[in-house]
Amino acid sequence: MKKRRKKKLTVYDRLGMAVIYVTVLILIIIMMKQGRDLSTTIAFYQAKIESLNQEEKEERLRTTQIEKLKEFMQSDEYAEQLARERLGYVKDNEIIFVEARDQGAAGN
Repeated sequence: MKKRRKKKLTVYDRLGMAVIYVTVLILIIIMMKQGRDLSTTIAFYQAKIESLNQEEKEERLRTTQIEKLKEFMQSDEYAEQLARERLGYVKDNEIIFVEARDQGAAGN
């Protein structure tokens, strides 16, 4: 059996290894920076999702309120209320009280 001789590393071998180490180090740094940028982007979009979910919830509530108002406006109760407020209609046998204006305060 032949003994294997240890091969001495030449200057070129060491230089090649140094270049590989530096390249790997640079790639690791670039990946870390991109990971941090990606984390920031993810946080931004998560906040945006939360904001949009809250806005959707508010709009659904608003839609529900509009639907209830629409139903009320189609009722006889609303027509009666509108006639009383805007047109001054009253029911039979109903007494209306009108507030008298203070003449002394208006003349000064």
